[in-house]
Amino acid sequence: MLSPLHSEIEAVYSQSFALGVKTLAVCSNTSGEGATSVATLLAQRCLMTGRKTLLVDLNFFRPSLKPMLDLDSTDASPVHVINQETNQDINHETSQEVKHLQTTNAAVSKPSSSSKYDDGLACLTTPQLINIDEHALLGVLAPTRRDAVLKLRSNQALPNFIKQWQAEFDCVIIDTTPLDRRNHNNVSGQAVAKLCDAAVLLVKAGVSNEEMVTQSMALLNQQQINLIGCIINDQHNPSLKQELQRKLRQAYYLPAFVKRWLFNVTNKAKLLNLGL
Repeated sequence: MLSPLHSEIEAVYSQSFALGVKTLAVCSNTSGEGATSVATLLAQRCLMTGRKTLLVDLNFFRPSLKPMLDLDSTDASPVHVINQETNQDINHETSQEVKHLQTTNAAVSKPSSSSKYDDGLACLTTPQLINIDEHALLGVLAPTRRDAVLKLRSNQALPNFIKQWQAEFDCVIIDTTPLDRRNHNNVSGQAVAKLCDAAVLLVKAGVSNEEMVTQSMALLNQQQINLIGCIINDQHNPSLKQELQRKLRQAYYLPAFVKRWLFNVTNKAKLLNLGL
């Protein structure tokens, strides 16, 4: 996974949360385009600025967030916990220390049955510690019960949750269901994005064609969503520099010193290192 300080993540952050956006929906046309990865990196980037951040999983097609290991277990592996207030990376070797942090830090207080997030049916969990790449941050898990999903599809349930999150957190990042997965078993991505301050659209180069992107843009524009940008995932679309260097690695007939010289040339060539 990329670093939260990667130039592309920094560009999204500077065009959203740095300009006062509090809730951002990360949308994609279809599954596998990288929306979950971008949402996670944005959450980590917001934490680095000391902002109180919440990552919400509303991707009903392929939920990704999972709660941390059972806090009562004595065999829990070390987890890096980012303190929301001090923005420090603290390494806890026992689950008891994580439990102590959870009960003492106001930003990660233990959920209770009387939580204001219950909303009658308790269709969404309270914000809780989730484990992502051995780092912990606050997140809301996607509901699995059908009655909870139906509750969220009502006119007021989800807007009320988002208002509560906006009041309590500085930055709220929502990973949405792919736009081509609209059905009665989920809450559509455009419905979630409409309730947020802004949205970004993920497009995977070499996978998403022009028609798919056009349809996604039309769905978002119909709801008058504040689409602040489109992120192109180049995972399967390498740059010219990467392709040249890949071919060099395969050129076993070239002497080693020639390969090194050509690698240096491609690394220093301004034309091959221009950002798009």
